[in-house]
Amino acid sequence: MTTSLVVGLGRSGLALARFLRARGDRVRVCDTQPAAKLGEYLAKLPSGVEAVLGGYDDAVLKGCDEVYASPGVPWDAPLLKTARLKGLRVGSEMDLFFRYCPAEIVGITGTNGKTTTTALAGAVLAQGRRPVLVGGNIGETVLDRLGDITPHHWVVLELSSFQLD
Repeated sequence: MTTSLVVGLGRSGLALARFLRARGDRVRVCDTQPAAKLGEYLAKLPSGVEAVLGGYDDAVLKGCDEVYASPGVPWDAPLLKTARLKGLRVGSEMDLFFRYCPAEIVGITGTNGKTTTTALAGAVLAQGRRPVLVGGNIGETVLDRLGDITPHHWVVLELSSFQLD
């Protein structure tokens, strides 16, 4: 059984924890924020997920096979560097989504106009016969909606620089 660490418990971290737990992984989440500030996310964590909150050190990697970082966690964060040095796979919500998504994906990135361009691309594609899912930085996390996507869908994603890292 794989043990996965999720770094950062926000919307994306919660989606990661849910997905990984549903996949059958043992899941540990860590965040620098204390439990009092993460109550809404903690309440939605699946049972069996271990939470290390209010700060952490490299010991949180003990027993982990994979590490997934939320978009707000810098890709060069010390914990992620240590994980890589230990030979652990380091990924993200988007990494998992791209790996498991059965549909064609249109990615929108850039400095300005991403949300408008993403919404417009989704609206144009929706005029066709295929169902369209629009996500990324828009609306709900896409990992939570992966089960609704078929090979016949178009997926249009707004991708921030943090998600692209």
